[in-house]
Amino acid sequence: MNARKKIIIAAFFLILCGTLLNAESDISREYVIKTATLYNILKFIEWPTDTFENENSPLQLAIIGDDPLGKALGSIEGKSVKGHPLAVTYHEDASSVGLSHAVFVTQNQRDNVAQILQQLEGKPVLTVADLRSFAKQGGMINFFIENNKIRFEINANQVYASELKVSSNLMKLGRIVSTQNNKGGLP
Repeated sequence: MNARKKIIIAAFFLILCGTLLNAESDISREYVIKTATLYNILKFIEWPTDTFENENSPLQLAIIGDDPLGKALGSIEGKSVKGHPLAVTYHEDASSVGLSHAVFVTQNQRDNVAQILQQLEGKPVLTVADLRSFAKQGGMINFFIENNKIRFEINANQVYASELKVSSNLMKLGRIVSTQNNKGGLP
């Protein structure tokens, strides 16, 4: 990838992630931005080829718990991610996510994070949330707000342990964190 393309990609992410959330913004605006960011993150992840039934199989995104992303997901469902249409499914817990490629863990699943991550451990499934300390507890990507801007952190060790490959361009845009050895739930 040439330098100009890297700069354009970086600028796009900075604009997307750096969009200010003013005090009057409603929560749906926050999740529209998070949904768009999630879609773009998926483009920078490589799954093992055997995780897809064939080259036209959908990339499965499972939402575990109440759906905070709401109608925003409709704007990305069916869009292409590395040649695969994005399919979104909804689940009450991780036991039913099946062969999903990515999982978004919602706020109401905070107390179940350790169990969810344990069920997905070692599988090529990208785990994403917007829960405090999620990435430090073993999740792969976590959204957070800093200075009224949506940011994300990446637990690269967890991503690589699951046989996923993450673009170095994405790594440059996220905050890199490591897993803490805390077996309890999220704070």
